[in-house]
Amino acid sequence: MKRSLVVVKAGSTFADIAAKHGDFEDWVEGGLQLPKDRVRVIDVPSGEPLPGSDSTAAVVVTGAHEMVTDGALWIQASAEWLRGLLDERVPVLGICYGHQLLARALGGEVGYHPRGREVGTVMVSCNSEGREDTLLGILPPSFPAYASHAQSVLELPPEAVRLASSDFDSNHAFRVGDRAWGVQFHPEFSEAVMRCYIGKQREELAKQGQDADRISRDVQPSPAGRLLQRFGRLAFSVFALMLSFVAVARSQDPSADRIQYQVSVGAVELGVVVTDVTGRFTCFSTTPCSGCGIGYRLFPLWSTFEAGGKAL
Repeated sequence: MKRSLVVVKAGSTFADIAAKHGDFEDWVEGGLQLPKDRVRVIDVPSGEPLPGSDSTAAVVVTGAHEMVTDGALWIQASAEWLRGLLDERVPVLGICYGHQLLARALGGEVGYHPRGREVGTVMVSCNSEGREDTLLGILPPSFPAYASHAQSVLELPPEAVRLASSDFDSNHAFRVGDRAWGVQFHPEFSEAVMRCYIGKQREELAKQGQDADRISRDVQPSPAGRLLQRFGRLAFSVFALMLSFVAVARSQDPSADRIQYQVSVGAVELGVVVTDVTGRFTCFSTTPCSGCGIGYRLFPLWSTFEAGGKAL
């Protein structure tokens, strides 16, 4: 069965913004830069059913204007679905609302931030874990990002690793395991969309003593959009490859606890990779290279390759 990257449309933007700039799912699809037939949008609040893991290569959960704490039935069902996907090792990226939904689904606490709203271009700083992270590690240690939220992840899930913070929000990015991330900032926003959202919150910002015009003038380009393309490439390359090899090796020897891969491109051997039976990397024996952004040149993401796995 052909797998798709599923974009869970958790909500819609304002009608006038959608008419001019598109909606949440359009911005995410544009950032992923994947072929149209590899992406599937599911409008869960409208009643569209969530797909099974056998047809899901990865998931991006969009932003929304609703609150995760509203308690709608579709929110609870989506949280349960996400937990099941993580058990199946499906890569997940939650954005803003999706970030909060993922955190709550895994046992974190979500609620209104005691300082109010965080809106505009904010400086996000990665900690040591974030700087070495498979996804966030492609960004500078500190970078401008677009934010627009009233609720936050107040407490991370028990197994989560904090990756990045702002002066306002200590949990701007986290990771659970090695292929599930939440980011409070909006990598899918453009400068124009960010300014639109600032304008829409003019009154609320004024109540916090903030000047919407100044915040709008301070909007600047952000490199955070690179995360979406990076996530799409990971979903259809590294993670998918490792899981497919694990399945083959396990069918040959169900008792194996580690899987070894000899990875090559054509006649060129790139080295040996070892994972555990869940597909989690345990060691590398390859040529160091920063070209693919993973830290090691397992194989060029843009190339075809031949590889096989065997049980250890």
